[in-house]
Amino acid sequence: MFQLIEQGKIDLDARILSEASVRKMAEKDPGSRTLGWDFGGEAKGTKLSDNLMFHTGYSGTFLLMDFDNDLAIVLLANRTYPENTGYKSLIKTRAAVCDAVAEALKLPTRGNC
Repeated sequence: MFQLIEQGKIDLDARILSEASVRKMAEKDPGSRTLGWDFGGEAKGTKLSDNLMFHTGYSGTFLLMDFDNDLAIVLLANRTYPENTGYKSLIKTRAAVCDAVAEALKLPTRGNC
């Protein structure tokens, strides 16, 4: 997915999305969203770059791509089992995972932290 968004293709021979489609997906609408992607909010934590985009799923899944750090984070969670628990705790979990990955990889600290 990271390669698809960044380059518009999975390998050098197979283009899946046109360059215009990829540009449109990465074009921020007023606010912090675009076509299926989010650019801001608490879920990204505090230690990754600002040049990123992510997508969340209702059940707790999370895909984040940080282009400055050439990094993708995938979190598979299930907030609906055994009960449909609070969404806010899941946001904190996503942020904690992002920060833990950044620390484990010793990524440069963001200037605004």
